[in-house]
Amino acid sequence: MIESISIRKVTCFDETGIQINDLKKINFIYGANASGKTTISNLIANPDDANFQHCSLNWEHSQPIKALVYNKHFRDSNFGGSSKLKGVFTLGEATQKDIDFIEEKKNELTKLKDETNKQKETLEKQQDTKTEKENNFKEDSWKFYKKYEKDFKEAFKGFLQKELFKNKLLSESKTNNSELLTIEKIKEKSETIFGNAPVTIPHIPTITFDKINEIEKDELWQRYKT
Repeated sequence: MIESISIRKVTCFDETGIQINDLKKINFIYGANASGKTTISNLIANPDDANFQHCSLNWEHSQPIKALVYNKHFRDSNFGGSSKLKGVFTLGEATQKDIDFIEEKKNELTKLKDETNKQKETLEKQQDTKTEKENNFKEDSWKFYKKYEKDFKEAFKGFLQKELFKNKLLSESKTNNSELLTIEKIKEKSETIFGNAPVTIPHIPTITFDKINEIEKDELWQRYKT
């Protein structure tokens, strides 16, 4: 343990300085602000610092041991005076560089979360717009169908629901490469295919003249023949 401390010519200590003797295992040092308490603790933490060239520590049996000092300098070096770690402190190898690195990554994570939220909002808006356009297209398509339902109802059997009719139109727009026709031409084709069903007309029987020969032989015809 430290038996005595000599400290002078640093911060508030003048050429004469002070000598603290008869130290025990537990010591209590107190004083007003700027009276040198932190300077003493800094000396204990790092006696080889150039600022303490006129100071010294006297260890028991001249055997110095590693000192662990928690003071303002330790906080600033390890935590940078951060107020974001309230209630938590670590005694270890953490450095200000480590703390800055952690803070940087926390900021990056915050930015990523913000960006993710923005992209999610954009995607939701796009989805809402897509759904709205699909619904509008479905309604407009159905209105078009109802306008010509009389002419094309038979042609669209199996698709006589709004959703089915909309999907059929979308499918045809991608795969159908046929020539575009006017509505009147399409009506003609529809009438040909889906109009009145053809009726079978029986064959005209072969005409025979046997009956005429019988008529000519009738007595009535014979009377007026001459």
